[in-house]
Amino acid sequence: NECKDLILALKTQQYDKIGKPEKGQGESAPDHIIDALCYVVWRIVMSNNQFADYRSLRSVDNENKIYTARDIC
Repeated sequence: NECKDLILALKTQQYDKIGKPEKGQGESAPDHIIDALCYVVWRIVMSNNQFADYRSLRSVDNENKIYTARDIC
C-alpha cells in the first residue's frame, strides 16, 4: 500500500555528509517517494495564499548554504 511505502521511505531516507538526501535506484527508492511528496507540498504552499508567510522560510545546511522552499523541492 502506498501509505506504508511512504512511511517506510520517511523512516529510512539517509543523508550524505553535507546533509543532502542520498539517491536510490528504481521507482520504489525512498528518495523518489519523498521527492513526489515534496512536489505535492511545494505545489500546495506555492499556490495557496494562506501559506504566504512560509514561502520565505529558509534553511541552512552544514556548509552554511541558504536554501529556500523552492530550492529544497
